[in-house]
Amino acid sequence: MMKIIYYLSFIIAFGLIYSCTENKLTPLENDSTAPGKIDVLSIKNGPGEALISYNLPNDDDLLYVKATYAVNGKEREVKSSYFNKQIQLLGFNEVKEYQVKLVCIDRSNNEGDVVTINVAPEEAPVFQIFNSLSIESDWGGVKYAWNNEFNAPVVVNLLAEDEEGVMQPLEWIYTEAESVEKALRGFDPEEKKFGAVVRDRYDNYSDTLYSVQTPLFEEEIEFDESNLKVLANDTKRNSWSKPWSKLFDEDPTNQSYVAFETPYPQIYSFDLNRNVKLSRFILWGRSDRHYEGGNPVKFRLYGAKELPESVELEDWEFLGSYDVKRPSGLPFAADLTTEDKEFAERGFELLVPLDAPEVRYVRVVLDKTFGNTKYSYHSDIKLYGQNKE
Repeated sequence: MMKIIYYLSFIIAFGLIYSCTENKLTPLENDSTAPGKIDVLSIKNGPGEALISYNLPNDDDLLYVKATYAVNGKEREVKSSYFNKQIQLLGFNEVKEYQVKLVCIDRSNNEGDVVTINVAPEEAPVFQIFNSLSIESDWGGVKYAWNNEFNAPVVVNLLAEDEEGVMQPLEWIYTEAESVEKALRGFDPEEKKFGAVVRDRYDNYSDTLYSVQTPLFEEEIEFDESNLKVLANDTKRNSWSKPWSKLFDEDPTNQSYVAFETPYPQIYSFDLNRNVKLSRFILWGRSDRHYEGGNPVKFRLYGAKELPESVELEDWEFLGSYDVKRPSGLPFAADLTTEDKEFAERGFELLVPLDAPEVRYVRVVLDKTFGNTKYSYHSDIKLYGQNKE
């Protein structure tokens, strides 16, 4: 008797499990009536995209609208929920008409009649970016620059020829920034071919821009705390500052910083003990406080070949200013993107104009921190250029 009860229980349980499984696999609604067609109201063509607006058919079990279209011989499919009355098509790579098929799908997976339309997207961002690309000689290498008007997510592949004259990828820049300047450095002052190609997330590629350039000779300008030149209006450090030597320890990640706690501008000065043609100044803030707190957001650089009688900045040679901006374009309070973090970790680089005069005395002027604090972080600094003596 117990065996019979056991087997009956097993059969009932198995039946329940099978029944539940079957119910999960069956659509909530199961009919054979196809949904109606959408009524296309407008087509708005944009850069590499098209936005289609429509009215939906009056079907209670409508689930979504599906659009299919082909780019480079590959079919693409986009779905839009019945909650929406628009569908956005992306990834077009040519300025021409594309055929798009639109169909309604209901909860029973029935497909309605196909509505065929043509869209005519404008030039895709990947090609607009390519058309704005430039490559110019720079200190120790070349400078790439481009505009990305629509903040499209792209990859810009930077190239340089190797010793055998073969173009090799040196760096991939993943960016959505509206305007970018990027330097490739570490090259001898010899004629070399450089290049760049742009790709978007839809695997659309631009042509390759080639340019033969001769990098300008550049070296790191050696200086340390012994070169400090305290002038009358220089800012005094506060009691919790690290030693000045930490500015020159080649490690901006060790949280060593020089701090001030006085109103802006905050100034510190150096005597390089020789004349220098400056090319770049790089400042690193505190690496665990990117874009916040006492990290600098606005700073300037001044210099002089002969020490002026006046310490007022208007009597010194202005060498450039820098206003830190997140490459992602997001507000400073927003979470960091990978691009934002990598940008800050490279240090904020102020480029000195090519026509700037030689200098012996250098003044760093801080105008503002991210947190509008009176204290400021300076984890590391570097100068580059050409020693003239």
